[in-house]
Amino acid sequence: MHANPTQNIFPALHCRIDPPPLTLVLRENGQPPMVAKIPSEIITLAKFRRIFGVSRTENKRFLFKSTCEDDSAPYQWSLVTDDDAVLPLFDGKISAECRHFNDDSD
Repeated sequence: MHANPTQNIFPALHCRIDPPPLTLVLRENGQPPMVAKIPSEIITLAKFRRIFGVSRTENKRFLFKSTCEDDSAPYQWSLVTDDDAVLPLFDGKISAECRHFNDDSD
């Protein structure tokens, strides 16, 4: 039995195009940046913390690089404190600087 030359002999093969991975970058106190590449999805502050192993109880604040709202600079650093907040993308990545703070309420 010979295959018909016009018959598709690979009907089950489909091109599956996965989106490129999402790059997350965390910089902290002059240290080399930490980078994670994950499947593209919406990332919240809580998920970002989990990926980099940063507890919510640590005295750290995250500033995320984002498009400047008043166009006075190429970008701005936006403070995000809500764990449910969706993080901004800048140049196709999520980039953060971590700042330590003292919780002195005196």
